[in-house]
Amino acid sequence: MTYLDNLKLIFTLFLPVFVGIAFYKTGLVSKQFPKQLVTLLFNILLPCSIISSMQFDISMEEFIKATPLHVISILSVVGGYLLSIPVAKLIEKDKKTRCLIAFSFMFSNFIYSAYPILEGFYGKESIFYASLFNVFQFILNLTMGISIMQKCGDTNVNEKFSLKKFASPPIISLGIGLLLFLFNIELPSVINGTVTSLGNTATPLSMLVIGMIIARENSFNFKDVSAYIVSLFRLVIIPVVMIYILKAFGCTGYMVYVPVIIAANPLSVNIVLFSENYGGRSDIGTNYILISSVLSIFTIPFIQMLI
Repeated sequence: MTYLDNLKLIFTLFLPVFVGIAFYKTGLVSKQFPKQLVTLLFNILLPCSIISSMQFDISMEEFIKATPLHVISILSVVGGYLLSIPVAKLIEKDKKTRCLIAFSFMFSNFIYSAYPILEGFYGKESIFYASLFNVFQFILNLTMGISIMQKCGDTNVNEKFSLKKFASPPIISLGIGLLLFLFNIELPSVINGTVTSLGNTATPLSMLVIGMIIARENSFNFKDVSAYIVSLFRLVIIPVVMIYILKAFGCTGYMVYVPVIIAANPLSVNIVLFSENYGGRSDIGTNYILISSVLSIFTIPFIQMLI
């Protein structure tokens, strides 16, 4: 595929973001609707998409070969955090904003935009490998990610460790999908059809909700230089470094394209949700999401060609 072909694909995938902005701005949806839609996506539609993606034939040998994705996932988050420390000190004095930068370097939008982009480039099978990669993205997002946002918020929240944090619907659905795969269990056609139909709606609705969240905040600063620097690292520098490191260690195929494409996605919407929950700078976080989302339309096709 040429750069222009990739650009058309990405623009098609991201077009619902602008539809979501228009819907919210014109008052066609309520102010509570984005949050309700996130709940629907997270608890039902995304889990259905994950289970549906795992309903295909793959050998046990290939499954075992994919386990290094967990290691790559952990190293990508830890590496992003370590890289953010000197960069944040150079470009930002505010403590809360430094936390946003750290979170931005650690996590991309590995759920709502990464899945449809991977499927568009590499087919349904890529969702299976992306789900394996995202196991530790979920875990670290709910531990390291929340811890960072808590420390830099207005509220002093000291949540105790609890396994309930990890009992999220996407992780549960991953477990169900793995069990179905390992024991070669085929879902009844009626159930499989329903799960597939619901899962197929996750792609456009996830893009719509990103647009609605952007429109909801309504506090954009296109002159914020730090937002462009953070986006440059998130969208280009980190993915390019990952390409060279992974290939240097002999990685090929999904071992490269899954972590790299996920890393090349715009900032995670959780940066706003966590900021609001713990008293952080959600306005700056939204600005980061908006700028990185717009720029990613042009950078993701470029990264895909480098792979």
